[in-house]
Amino acid sequence: VPLNTVAFATLPNILRTEGAAMLTLVRNIGSSVGISIVIAQLTQGTIQAHARLVEFVTPFTGALDAVGPRVQFDVMTDEGRAMLDALVSQQAAIIAYSGDFRLLKFLLIATLPLVLTLGSSKSPTRSDPQVDLALE
Repeated sequence: VPLNTVAFATLPNILRTEGAAMLTLVRNIGSSVGISIVIAQLTQGTIQAHARLVEFVTPFTGALDAVGPRVQFDVMTDEGRAMLDALVSQQAAIIAYSGDFRLLKFLLIATLPLVLTLGSSKSPTRSDPQVDLALE
């Protein structure tokens, strides 16, 4: 609603239909680009975090002992490797989501000064007719 109010505040009534169409087009394209960027960052962040986390998961470190019983995460069996990979993937996704939220936080902070440049949506009104009558 605030975006529509600001967009149509200075638009003449005759151009409202075209303005609504252009606003919808720009919003749809902008949201598509934004979603694509966030998903690309999420995918890249998940892959990078997964690669970093896997470096610490070896049969020779004590990292597997801290998780739970070693029989569940036995890297010598297919089930154990699959469970270990699922756990690492889940942790990598959490790290990637954290990075995406950090990106969105910085984008929000960067756009906050634009709010100060927005003017009032009220158009200047002429003086009240009752006041004019009282002055006569």
